[in-house]
Formats: sequence, structure tokens, C-alpha cells
Amino acid sequence: MPDRTAHRGDLGQQLLVASGHPPKCLEAGRPPAIAIGVTVEEAFLQCAKARIRSSLWNSDAWPSLAGIARPAQIWKDHLDIPDLTVDDLDAMQEEAYKNELY
Repeated sequence: MPDRTAHRGDLGQQLLVASGHPPKCLEAGRPPAIAIGVTVEEAFLQCAKARIRSSLWNSDAWPSLAGIARPAQIWKDHLDIPDLTVDDLDAMQEEAYKNELY
């Protein structure tokens, strides 16, 4: 792949790729402008008990979102968008996630 810059660090090797062929996992979508490749020389696993105790994957244990503004409400308030409702902005966000994520 042309236009690459490699750096060897204390814990591994990193590679920035600005052009060339996209990684296999990205072939279905739009190729990125730049990609980061990492060679892992040493990895550590998290204790499985800590992951289970955290209830991270148990949605019943998550805190309530009541009283927290939706992203669309925050955008409307901070960007002063008078012509669009919060529901309009929510719909635009969902459309972008469906069609423009990659």
C-alpha cells in the first residue's frame, strides 16, 4: 500500500494508510480517507468476573435516561435551529445512520 507511515512504539507497531486498497472488512462500504493499522505484540484480558459484576450488558441494570435530553434536543438548543423540530432532527439522524454511516 502506498502512502504509509509506520511507527514503532514501546508496545507495538502502528501504521497510517492514506491510500491503497481498503481492508477486507470495509469492502462493502465507502473506503475511509485514512485507516489505522495496529500490530499487537502483547495483550491482556479483562477478568471475566469484573465484566459480569459490572452488569454492562444487562440493560435492566442501566441507569434511567429520564430527564436526559435527546441528542436532537441538544443540537436544536445549541445550534439555534428554528425551522426544524426535535422529531425532524431525530429522523434526520436515523436516516444518516442508515445511509451515511460508512
